Amino acid sequence: KRREGPRDEIKAAQARLQQEQQALEERHRQIEALQVDLERLTAQQQEAQQAVAHAEEQVRQRAELEIELQAAREERSELQAEKARLKAQMDPLRERIDRLEGTEGASCPLCGQALAAHDRQRLIDELNAQGTAMGDQFRKNTALLGELTESVKNLEERLATLRQAESLLNSQHQRLAQIESRLREGAQKAREITVPLMRDLRKAVGIRPLA
Repeated sequence: KRREGPRDEIKAAQARLQQEQQALEERHRQIEALQVDLERLTAQQQEAQQAVAHAEEQVRQRAELEIELQAAREERSELQAEKARLKAQMDPLRERIDRLEGTEGASCPLCGQALAAHDRQRLIDELNAQGTAMGDQFRKNTALLGELTESVKNLEERLATLRQAESLLNSQHQRLAQIESRLREGAQKAREITVPLMRDLRKAVGIRPLA
């Protein structure tokens, strides 16, 4: 009977140590699982940060494209108006030239005053020069209008792809905030496990708590 007392104490101590070991192993597994989860969340955080940066760049590009599109539309409108003005001036000018070239005699068909042949030719040459300059400008404007129309079309197409940029940016910000919240929760949970674990380990090996 005297031997049974110490044996029982030893068995009880062994059972207690085994239970403590199992508890420590369980907490160790929990820490490992948390570490894996935190690493995964950290990778997701980096991915979300990159997505936010990309969405912010799209929003910036959209703003720049909108300014560029507005400028192109205004320039196109100005060219169209100038083209119409040139057309309105060129037609009467052509009529004047035709009338002068078809005039016979010494009287100007436009003002009724006497007009020498060389003066009539000089006036025709001047009007033709004006007509040529207007025609050159008209053709130049026509070519520029074609380029601007194509530019406006391309800008509108690019803007269409960026139409949801702000919505995408907001959703990416929300996703990043959720990930960072889960990271904070995971870090807090890890502290709640590791602090008692370190305390128990110190106690088990006989190390006093730090002051």
